[in-house]
Amino acid sequence: MKVFIGGSKSIGKLNKRTEKMLNALIRNNHHILIGDCYGADLAVQQFLRSQEYKNVTVYTACHLARHNEGCWKEVIIKTEKTGFASHRKKDIAMAGNCDFGIMIWNGESKGTHANIKDLKRLGKRTVIINEII
Repeated sequence: MKVFIGGSKSIGKLNKRTEKMLNALIRNNHHILIGDCYGADLAVQQFLRSQEYKNVTVYTACHLARHNEGCWKEVIIKTEKTGFASHRKKDIAMAGNCDFGIMIWNGESKGTHANIKDLKRLGKRTVIINEII
């Protein structure tokens, strides 16, 4: 199963519930799709690297991933857009390529909220971990 994990930029540390969920994904050898941003993306990448997990693909809208903590395979989403619009295109690709989503949300992030709506629109089951700051 391919799992899209995303989250808010303001979340730099994972809680125990999130780590437990990630450990379950690792035990079941699920393929994790993660972005290359700081915040939740980077925190998840650091956790996966600490577990020496290999079944990960990092998506980026840049020429090279901004963060790829485990030297995992990268998927570059080419776009003429810049800023938020370019990263939305990457997130839409991740939502389309996954079977399931996990969103770590601070209750405010527009990008994470858009991902939740994309996953719902595509009929993908999604777990939302609320990290209200």
